[in-house]
Amino acid sequence: MHAQYGHNHQGADATYAVHNVKCIFRLPDSISYDEGAIIDPASIALHVARRGNISPGDTVAITGAGAIGMLAADAARICGAARVVVVGRGYRLKKAGALGSETVDSEAGDPVAEVRELTGGLGADVVLECAGVPQTLTWAMAMLRKGGRCAMVGIPTEDVLLACKSLVLDELELVGSRASAGEMRRVMPFVADGRMQVGELITHRFPLVEYEKALATFNDRSSGAMKIIVNP
Repeated sequence: MHAQYGHNHQGADATYAVHNVKCIFRLPDSISYDEGAIIDPASIALHVARRGNISPGDTVAITGAGAIGMLAADAARICGAARVVVVGRGYRLKKAGALGSETVDSEAGDPVAEVRELTGGLGADVVLECAGVPQTLTWAMAMLRKGGRCAMVGIPTEDVLLACKSLVLDELELVGSRASAGEMRRVMPFVADGRMQVGELITHRFPLVEYEKALATFNDRSSGAMKIIVNP
């Protein structure tokens, strides 16, 4: 496995950090530094949408209303989705609705039944699993129409028990999506023209001297934080 900052290699929270030239991309003049800080998750969202093999006119459901989930909603529309339904809860779900997606509140009832009702009983053509918990993956597979495909970018911290009967009889597909694979360059024009709404996800800004406060704010779900910018 290659060295990845913050995962299997010491993070970049330092005065200097060394990156391979293959991981460095020129930021267009039309994209601000704050927006540029969200390019990485935007590229991950575009990759999971592409792994979903979305076709023009598809109905796409997204489990998880975090930053990746909301950017995946934009990516799904970029790939041609006619309808995008985000499944989540709380203020993040409201934000997803404000950014143009249909929404399903996972705390208001059975989200699988709600998605099927929205699709006339057929289910979603594609589900992008962006939450990374066992329950949401179970929902994602159950939301698919026959022959549907789930692309999974969220990583549960525990094993998931899946019912394989429908996987076989309904010819469902489940594929993994790891980070991005060439989407960094592809996503920048979509950020520049506003189709990937990265700026809408920035909820807080802090100077570097308040880094500890920024981290505490991010970890506090009651703060309403989505993406936090720390400016040097």
